[in-house]
Amino acid sequence: MRDIKFRGKRIDNGEWVYGNLVQTTKGCAYILETPSFIPALTLPTEEFIEVYPESVGQYTGLKAKKGKEIYEGDIVRYEGRSYQIVYDSDRSAEFRFNASYTLSNILSKTLQNPFEVIGNMHDNPELLKA
Repeated sequence: MRDIKFRGKRIDNGEWVYGNLVQTTKGCAYILETPSFIPALTLPTEEFIEVYPESVGQYTGLKAKKGKEIYEGDIVRYEGRSYQIVYDSDRSAEFRFNASYTLSNILSKTLQNPFEVIGNMHDNPELLKA
């Protein structure tokens, strides 16, 4: 069983924060850094860090070189090409090259850890043009 966790870019200072995702019906997104099994309604509001909703990405359960976790929205390098991590319609991870080519069977390839995380689509969109 893989860890279910998310990351998002803070609205107040632009730094990345990791933890549990809380979304509101008004379209706001928050990350709760401290894992908690306490109902969200009972937690103090300062424990919720507001993030840009479009920056939220889920941990894929996969790791790249040196054990770095791979999140949705990351850009990885494999065999000299840059790929963006996305989820397809059945919520399985896949790589996309220039948002059109998909590389299949990433789970079997990842066992050998050949991928290197080189950035993400929010901070480094230019890496997808390479």
